[in-house]
Amino acid sequence: MASWWLDGAEIQQLEGLKLAAGGRELSLQGLTLILGERLQLELREVRVSGWMGLAGLSDKPAAIDIQKITISDLPAPIDSTPQTRAEGSGKTATKNGAASHSDASSDTPAPSPQTADNTDAEPGTLSKLLPQLRELKLQAVRIHDLRWQDQFTGGLKIDITRQDDILNGVATHHTCAECQLHFKLHNLPDRLSLESTLGAPSTSAPRAVLRLSKIPPVTANSPIRWNAELSLQTATAPAIKVMENWTRITAKPTYTEAPADIVSGKISLSATAELPDKLQQLDQVANVAAALSANNIHVLLPPSISGLAQPLHLVANSTHTIELDLSSLHPLRVNSVIGNISLILDPAEDRTTNIGADIEPLVQADLTLSSDKISTVSLQGALNLERMNGIIPAHRVEALLGGHTLQNLNGNLHLTGKADLPSPQNVLQQANYSAGNIRVQLQSGGEISAQIVPQTEQSPLKTLGWHMPRVSLKLNEAVSLRATAWPGPLQLSTQALSLSVEDQADSAGAPRPPEQTLSATLSNVSCDNLLTANCQMNIDGSLSGVELPGGLRGKDLKLALRAKLGAEGGKTIAAPDRVTLRDINLAAKELVANEITFGQPELFAQSVLCNWQSDRLKCGTPQAAISLSPMTLPGNHLSGVIYLDYLTFHGTTKKEPISIDAGFRSDSLAIATGRTIELELSSSGRFHLQGGLLTGSSKVQIGDIALNSEWRHDLESAQGQLSVNLPETRFSTGKTLSQIVKGLPINIVDGSVTANMRLNWPEDHKSQPVDRIHLRLNSVSATYGDIVAVGISSDLTLISSGEQWITENTRPVTIQRVDAGVPIDNLHFEVSLAYNQDLRLSGFSGELLKGALTADALVWNLNGAERHSELAFTGISLNTLAKEMESENFAASGLLDARLPITTDRQGITIENGTLDARAPGGRLRYYGAFSPSMLTSNPQLKLIAGALEDYNYREIHGTINYPLSGDLKLNLKLTGRSEAVDANRDLVINLNLENNVPSMLKSLQASRNLTDVLENAVQ
Repeated sequence: MASWWLDGAEIQQLEGLKLAAGGRELSLQGLTLILGERLQLELREVRVSGWMGLAGLSDKPAAIDIQKITISDLPAPIDSTPQTRAEGSGKTATKNGAASHSDASSDTPAPSPQTADNTDAEPGTLSKLLPQLRELKLQAVRIHDLRWQDQFTGGLKIDITRQDDILNGVATHHTCAECQLHFKLHNLPDRLSLESTLGAPSTSAPRAVLRLSKIPPVTANSPIRWNAELSLQTATAPAIKVMENWTRITAKPTYTEAPADIVSGKISLSATAELPDKLQQLDQVANVAAALSANNIHVLLPPSISGLAQPLHLVANSTHTIELDLSSLHPLRVNSVIGNISLILDPAEDRTTNIGADIEPLVQADLTLSSDKISTVSLQGALNLERMNGIIPAHRVEALLGGHTLQNLNGNLHLTGKADLPSPQNVLQQANYSAGNIRVQLQSGGEISAQIVPQTEQSPLKTLGWHMPRVSLKLNEAVSLRATAWPGPLQLSTQALSLSVEDQADSAGAPRPPEQTLSATLSNVSCDNLLTANCQMNIDGSLSGVELPGGLRGKDLKLALRAKLGAEGGKTIAAPDRVTLRDINLAAKELVANEITFGQPELFAQSVLCNWQSDRLKCGTPQAAISLSPMTLPGNHLSGVIYLDYLTFHGTTKKEPISIDAGFRSDSLAIATGRTIELELSSSGRFHLQGGLLTGSSKVQIGDIALNSEWRHDLESAQGQLSVNLPETRFSTGKTLSQIVKGLPINIVDGSVTANMRLNWPEDHKSQPVDRIHLRLNSVSATYGDIVAVGISSDLTLISSGEQWITENTRPVTIQRVDAGVPIDNLHFEVSLAYNQDLRLSGFSGELLKGALTADALVWNLNGAERHSELAFTGISLNTLAKEMESENFAASGLLDARLPITTDRQGITIENGTLDARAPGGRLRYYGAFSPSMLTSNPQLKLIAGALEDYNYREIHGTINYPLSGDLKLNLKLTGRSEAVDANRDLVINLNLENNVPSMLKSLQASRNLTDVLENAVQ
């Protein structure tokens, strides 16, 4: 009987059953029930007054008092499988282990749908349960302690009373006075209303009303269905408080507590649906419609949610009710969702401080929900970036900007957008929370600006002279943001953005007017994933000026390139760690580095790849070209194109030096020195910069001249070294130095030259090694102006300690011939250059006019100090001199000796009181036309001398020689001899004073000859 009354519950244990009060009161000491397969109810100290009313044996209603009820889950059988359990229960196990009724083994036919007449109403249906509840003779129920293990902690006290068709109930937690549930159930034939309040009774407590009414049947066999109407109204703060209270007593709390005073507003919900008679049949629930409205909802988003440094204050209002239409509840199928929501988002602290102030919020937006097969949300709003100051976490900004922070962020952006919402069934099943097909557009005209502050002295911005630049970005065209799904990759595209940078502070951080301005246009910008900065764009920019360490200054720089940026695969949000630059063209009006000026330089590179890993930057390019037009040093010019091959750059944000390595080459560089010397050369080599030390090597080809060099320079100490090697290079009349280098005062036309050089700098640094130049000449023939030197051979080494050049030791020099108008042959001497800069030609000898030219030493001080030497002429042939002079009115014979005391100083060469003597037995002079006819007519004595010189045989010639700085050679001669024209038997003494400008005479002699013929004859 008890099992029948309990409608399918299985009594596992019954103890202490007693009847009292003349059989009117029934008590149980304990009762254990099994509900279904897994739930057990244990009732203790049950007392039922008027129990006969419950059994239908009396009209007097009963009252039930239960001291304690414990609900617990039964453990699953240990040695039972789904198959054996199914067999034991008369059910068939399905593939996944669930059990279903077997028609072959069941003695009970499957239940048929209940019909409108209720005659076959199935247990557990509304059409049976509600009448039974209405007819039940029960006045009150009190449960002193209800405990549900693994569901909530502590116990509930439940009181239910009945008055006619109305049941009133209240459930209160023992330890949480505010954890209450109040309900009122009004059960009428074919309709029901249930009012419930969660929490302590008050006007603001969450309140819900559920109304059920039976739908009139269409036919007698129509299944029974019910109309359901639900309404819920609550203020958000009490609702949150109730959730916190009830969560606090659950055995497994999942809700994170939030202070109730930071959430306010009201929420209203109304819903309608058609329900099946058996509520377990959720798939029969149909025509579900719901309407939700939110009024002035205030929510505080903590930094753990917003990811920012401060909480955000969110205000939401439904400007149009949000309407939800479902065709099915199980499985969940949504027909449409429509409505409008306005959102305002602002920093919480600013919102509190500026209440009532007319300040634009951080975000202001209107959301529109709509459905056309797929539920979508539309967005229209504005973003005030000024409100972001102070709330962006500094460590994230520094990570994104490579150790720099932002200040004074400003700007306004207007945006529109649209996105597909995740399906409600996916959200409820926790299968997919992603929005899809997201499209957002930032309208053109918006502008963003911020000040970038370097945090270290090693910042690349400070290296470029930017101490506190302000960066502005203007949207010339609309910017489109797209995402197939969110969370997920975010795409960006726009046709044009304008970028400008102005430095507004000096190195000490003090404000100053902008000294250098960067302007750039970013066009055809597209990003496959904005969060990982996988972007590409074209950049055209200009920089008014730049000043770099080391004295490098630039004016009017222009840049054009295509850039591609990206982050390492797998990262969800990161600064770009990979940058590819293509079609780079960097030009400037002028670059100045100390005394070097680059006129209109240009840099070309097809591609540059940069990788950023942790705090290290690595860049490289297969090839770059630098155009110089020209590079100038004081008085020198270089122009042409230099190619850099496999250029690599390594840098770091730490206090570590950069590293640069590259090969270089140039097929044609034009060099002009002063206004006369010009040459073209080709060069190739490699340089490397590491730890402030620049090293390299190169090969230079100037026509047929090849030079090899190695060099190093310490940028910190400014110390360096250059080594140059010239392998043996041969010259000929068909391959002369002037054909290779134009404008040199000297030209090498024959012989070979070998040289090597090692130079160190700076010159005044005492710790530098000795500079050295080694020069080897082998049978060199050269010209210097109209002077010809043939057969020069020597092996010289010059060294310097940084102050003066000197010869390492005395070295012999031989010259086959020197012809400055009068040839000197077979010159021999030993050359030395002393520390006091005395250039000494020791053991000097040569052949002049078939005589000898000798000196113990000829000395010239290169600093201009006065020096004295003596040069001796021995056996000079007058006959040879006359022939060299190629004069038709002069002939002579005999030999002369001379001694010339030479003085050299800063002003030049002088000879004072030199002597000239003729060798015995003398010789003959024939000099015609020395004087004009008018002079001879007026001076009989002069006529006598002129006649004597026409045929004069001298025995002696004595004289003095003086050569002043003017170059006018003065000869005071005394000739003793006889002339047949005067008196063949008597001596005739002639005193003759001659004056001639030696430089002019030599030029005259040089002009009277063919230099090419002289050179060819001398070489042969």
